Amino acid sequence: MKRILTFLTLALAVWGSVYALTPVLAKPVASVDRMYQYVMSKNPGSSFSYEIAQAYYDTGNRWGIRGDIALCQACIETGWFRYEGGTAVTPSDHNYCGLGVTTLGQKGCQFGSVQTGVDAHLQHLWSYATTAPLPSGWTKVDPRFGYNSKHSAYFENFGNGVWAMASGYGTRIMQLYNEMAAFTVEPPSIKANPASLSFNVVKGSKNPSQTISVTGKWLSSEIRVASNSGKYTLSTKTLNAKGGTVTVTLNTSFGEGSWDDYVALESGFGTAKVRITVPVKTVISAGVQTPKPELTLSASSATLSATEGEAAPSTALTVTGKDLAGEISYTSSDSRVKVAPASGWSATAGGTLTISADASAQGSYSATVTVKAGALSQQFNVTVNISAKPVVRGTIAVNGTTQWMTAGLGSNCDQGFQTTGKVVRTVAVTGTNINGQISLSCADSQISFEPASLPAAGGNVAIVYSPTKVTSGYVTIPVTVSASNADAVTINLKTKWTGEMPSIEPEPAPKNPAITVSTASVSLSAGKGEAAPSANVTVSAVDHLEQQQGHRRQGIRLERHHRRHPRHHRRRRYGR
Repeated sequence: MKRILTFLTLALAVWGSVYALTPVLAKPVASVDRMYQYVMSKNPGSSFSYEIAQAYYDTGNRWGIRGDIALCQACIETGWFRYEGGTAVTPSDHNYCGLGVTTLGQKGCQFGSVQTGVDAHLQHLWSYATTAPLPSGWTKVDPRFGYNSKHSAYFENFGNGVWAMASGYGTRIMQLYNEMAAFTVEPPSIKANPASLSFNVVKGSKNPSQTISVTGKWLSSEIRVASNSGKYTLSTKTLNAKGGTVTVTLNTSFGEGSWDDYVALESGFGTAKVRITVPVKTVISAGVQTPKPELTLSASSATLSATEGEAAPSTALTVTGKDLAGEISYTSSDSRVKVAPASGWSATAGGTLTISADASAQGSYSATVTVKAGALSQQFNVTVNISAKPVVRGTIAVNGTTQWMTAGLGSNCDQGFQTTGKVVRTVAVTGTNINGQISLSCADSQISFEPASLPAAGGNVAIVYSPTKVTSGYVTIPVTVSASNADAVTINLKTKWTGEMPSIEPEPAPKNPAITVSTASVSLSAGKGEAAPSANVTVSAVDHLEQQQGHRRQGIRLERHHRRHPRHHRRRRYGR
């Protein structure tokens, strides 16, 4: 019957809002639950609370103002209590109707509590609906009470510059209220999973715990938890109006016996109060308790770091076993992570496991080390970070970065008397931390190397200067000694070719070489069948080749003598 009357009342209110104007000064029609659930259905994550809906209903009901419709106006002014769109008003200001805000970004009035903010809003509505003073006993908190010069006793007429400039402002308020009136209200509820608990333990054994998952819907306040017995300890986690968890721990030090207790979960107060109980059946006996096997690890995870190529990073993991049904085993999910028992390891009691990671290659990877004993299993997560090996710069050193190389035909050079103009300098090259080979290069084709490259440690290299043209002075030819991971070293060759082959003209060959014989003719005679007759003839030829070679050797000796004794010949030629 009560629900039918409520429905008829709301239907009449909706009918009246369509066919007649809605007065400001009248008691609320919508219930607190309807107001709260309607606003929360539009924006469940807003700063709106059951306390605000309760204040609008109670204050409106006490002083005869439509607090339920005023709440719809507050939804427009606050943007469903989001306080967005550039407004400077915040939830802590408790300014629900924009009092004192005449331009966007203006802070407006601030009130110290939800109740004061609601009072200010409804008092401002009073001053719009009537010029009468506030009812006796209602303390004025609206700082702008009576400032308005335009009045309307009906919400529909609040537009067109009365409360707001928009012509449809009042109509919009009533549209929201009509939605609220048609909104389907659900009863507030608390649900618990599991719906009951049961403990069956031996006196003095380890205190057991069980967890209740709690869900709340449309509750007016946070969920509170209590027990009717001192045998239990209750602890909560994130328990609010939407739910959370409750852990129930039994104290086994109580005497033997059997009890039927409960854990109570409730929210709200008075008529808005919601309460459920979770039955707890407890049996504490004096029998001998079977030892419960235990397998524990000293940590659940570790991060191992090293540089590529270094020794394998490792960590120690302590494993503790108690009353185990089988031996302890351990495995790694990645072959790069090794697990090995340390000294003193026991397959039944545990000990220390050394966990190490492969650091041979750069990169990151992870593995799970699983420790098992019978039906018990524990996991240890390993994260491995191997950083790149730092680049080592090598160095190259030579035993002389400047080499003087003078070549001249007929001069006495490094390799002795030279007739080809080639000079050789042997340079010692030393490499430190070199990757690969040490190479030598030169852009000048007159320079060559023996060998063309050296091993990483270095060695001796012959720099060969084979000049192709005469230079009047020293010419610097750079030679580069380099390796892939070292700064190059330059050897400066100071080169000069100072002479040419002496030009000695050969004696002219005789135009008619002379050939002579000892006799102009011979006569040979013999009988048939006798030995072949013969005669000797002497032939002579006059040839100038031998004479030419002798002259050339003499010229070379003279040129060499002049080079070795230049001052002697100048004195003889010019005197002192």
